[in-house]
Amino acid sequence: MPLKVIRELLERERMPAEEAGSRYDMPKEVLDRLGELEVLTPNEDGYSPSDVRIIEAISRFRAGGYDESLGFTVYDTLRYKQALEPLVAEEMQILRDRLAGDLDPERAVEIVEAGVGPLNDLIAALHSKLMLASLDGAAEGT
Repeated sequence: MPLKVIRELLERERMPAEEAGSRYDMPKEVLDRLGELEVLTPNEDGYSPSDVRIIEAISRFRAGGYDESLGFTVYDTLRYKQALEPLVAEEMQILRDRLAGDLDPERAVEIVEAGVGPLNDLIAALHSKLMLASLDGAAEGT
């Protein structure tokens, strides 16, 4: 299955930059800095759906108090991006290996599309579980 098909699948509609900034109460300089860090990858049509989900998540962090006044900056997002890059590279290799060959391209797209949501949920659930285990470990050590 061509990687282009997966990319098209994940980036269909775009939101104009001005709309994203106002909808999620995100300062332009924050959006620009996230673009410079390649956490967001806008084009002339705006932000992809995955970019918008990132903007929304960062907006929720900021609304909850994770902002510059406590030392949280856009650079904190790099920790997650850098941690996920090798995982995604491995995942893409597995997809290429397992979905190549005799599998109908339309079926391959269906499989990838069906897996995106559950994979995001799995990563979020594992992250929460690991954070709780770390907190429990810290509490036992005190």
